[in-house]
Amino acid sequence: MTESTAKQPARRGRIFPERTLPPEELARGKAEEVISKALKLVLEWEKGYQQWVGETREKVEVAIEQLDRGEGIDGEVVLEQLREKLRKAKEAQG
Repeated sequence: MTESTAKQPARRGRIFPERTLPPEELARGKAEEVISKALKLVLEWEKGYQQWVGETREKVEVAIEQLDRGEGIDGEVVLEQLREKLRKAKEAQG
């Protein structure tokens, strides 16, 4: 995994895609078709979830290696940086 990949923010909806079966499709379709489509959606979700788990494990491994090399940042420092960033964002909004 590249360093840039490890720093990418999580994208909402990527792991849990918002997919539903439209009511008209439920009304038209036969039970077998509806079940088949639902199972395909579950399998699609599972594939995305497993990919997310793998990516997260890789990121954790990289973070552990960085900590082992002494490259970590104190938690209080990180929290203070986040607070400052939030304060600036609130000021920019008015």
